[in-house]
Order: sequence, then structure tokens, then C-alpha cells
Amino acid sequence: MLAQTDIVILESPEGLVAGDYLTVNGTLLDDLGNSLTTLEVPSAAVVHLMIDNISVASVETDPVTGQFSLGYPLPEDISAGAHIITVQFYGGRDWVDPIGVGEPSNPEYYLPSFATVPFNISVPTKISLITAGGDVNREDVMTIEGILLDLVDNPLPDLTIEVWLDGDFMTNVETDENGVFTAVYPVPANAALGPVLLEIRFNGTSFYLP
Repeated sequence: MLAQTDIVILESPEGLVAGDYLTVNGTLLDDLGNSLTTLEVPSAAVVHLMIDNISVASVETDPVTGQFSLGYPLPEDISAGAHIITVQFYGGRDWVDPIGVGEPSNPEYYLPSFATVPFNISVPTKISLITAGGDVNREDVMTIEGILLDLVDNPLPDLTIEVWLDGDFMTNVETDENGVFTAVYPVPANAALGPVLLEIRFNGTSFYLP
């Protein structure tokens, strides 16, 4: 006689930043809501944490309550956007099909189960200027070049960069396929003399931080 199992994810993040620590809490019980047993004695079982179908961590459940807490430090180079958390129990090792897949320490006669939840990843960004600061004359053309990068220096294409001069908005430009942007600003004939502060801003998107 084999028993169904049920994984319930009780706590998981809706959104994290690349490099954050991910924690998932939940329970593994049988189809009657009881903890798993071996010869009627409460037994621990191994559950696996998977991110986008890749196993990244595992832990034993509490033998009495079936509770588990899984953790994983997200890599800094994880992609921005939507991802899937899966918690999986492989079942018994010797009496459950497919035979030999379950952990040796798992209680026998329990079928595999899994649960999934979505979460989102946001990625920090940085701007690297190619054009150095310097002098510019009235009625000259000021050219500002730079590149928008993520946390691990991947270029970010098709995103909007704003250029501000002494707190006043000048223009905005899009990054190209290499994350590079070029802004051109004709300096007016009546521009104030003296030093001015040039600001290059990326205000962020749903998954890329400012």
C-alpha cells in the first residue's frame, strides 16, 4: 500500500534582489495530513529546493511536524524577471516508481510530490561614463557617452537614460544593443558661465533598479 504526499509552501518571497538570500518554509505531510512514518514512528524526509528546475538545496523535514525551511543565496548573475520556486519530495527509494530515485533516508511507501510558486528578481544597475568631464564653449555641441550595466557588468539594451544639467532636464536617450548611450546637447549662446553639474540618471524599470 502506497500513500500520497502533499507539500505546502507556507512562506516564500514574492520578489528579491540578485545576491539576496532566499528562504522557503512549508510542510510535507501525507494525504491525511499526518507526518510521514517508518513502522509507525514519525520520520524525517528530504525535500529539495529548485530554482527554474535546477536543484540548489535540500533539507530534512521535522519528523513530528513535517515542517521544513530551505535557504539559498541567489547568485549575483541571476537574470532579472520572473522565476519559479519548486519544492520537491522524491518519495521512497525501493518501493516507489521510479525505483531508486528517492533518498535512502526517506520513509518507504510514500509517493513523490512537489509544489511551485513564482517570484521576481530585480537587478542593481550602474552607469559608466565614457566621456570625461571638461570645458565646453557656448554654442558648441556637448556629447555625453556612457554604458548602462547590471551588477555583473552585463550591458543593458533598450533602456532610457536621462541627462540633467545643474538640476534641469536636458534630454533622454535609449541604450543600444551593447548598453551604450550617446546624448547630444547644443549649448545655448546665453548659457551661464562657470562650472555646471552634469547628471546621468537611470530611473529603473520593473526588474532593473535605478
